[in-house]
Amino acid sequence: MIVRLHNLSARAPRLADVAAVGKLLALCDTFDEAGSADEDGRRREIQAVWQAPCFNVSRDAWVIVNREEQIVGYGDNRELAEGRFGAYVSVHPEYRRRGIAMLLLRLIETRVRERMLDMDDHLGITMQAVIGSTNDVAHHLFEREGYERVHNFWKVIVEMHEAPAMGPRGSFKLDFVIDTKAWTRARHLQEQAGMYSAYQYHVYEKTLRAGHQFQIDALVSDMLVCQ
Repeated sequence: MIVRLHNLSARAPRLADVAAVGKLLALCDTFDEAGSADEDGRRREIQAVWQAPCFNVSRDAWVIVNREEQIVGYGDNRELAEGRFGAYVSVHPEYRRRGIAMLLLRLIETRVRERMLDMDDHLGITMQAVIGSTNDVAHHLFEREGYERVHNFWKVIVEMHEAPAMGPRGSFKLDFVIDTKAWTRARHLQEQAGMYSAYQYHVYEKTLRAGHQFQIDALVSDMLVCQ
């Protein structure tokens, strides 16, 4: 499937694209203040997703490329549990606000609707996406597309300057401040224990088909939408 959008094309990823997609995701992480750029980690993540038995890379993922074949957008759908799918969208910061994220999201939803035709008619089907709390553009996009915010969570990244003194059962104490206004007052703690970063995310869901659905504890801490 080829879609033209202002000198950009959407196509299925090739195995050779894995490094470029990992680089794009790492760039989005850094731009949206979700952590340092870990291209190698992101590459391994995408490679594992594409090689998963239930994932068809030619039908469940898309890349957006410019005329130079540079990958500037990526999206995929992943089956998180029976009847529950995750929508993952990343767009290069220089190519945002051009409709790329909306295109990818609609391609993802169309594919999930195809997949649900082979599922039990009584099984409820939902889509889920995780968005950084400060990403207002992405919030508006998903809300326009019929998603509702269902809950929030925090992701904490700790960079230790030295190995901590372990307490009982291998535990250690971390003094953690959520209030950003108190950041300066906590600097002496950072110097003692290391640097930490905290990011809040909103989880959005959309029901594609109502019905019976198993209750699960979805792991969402590693799901990030980069608009």
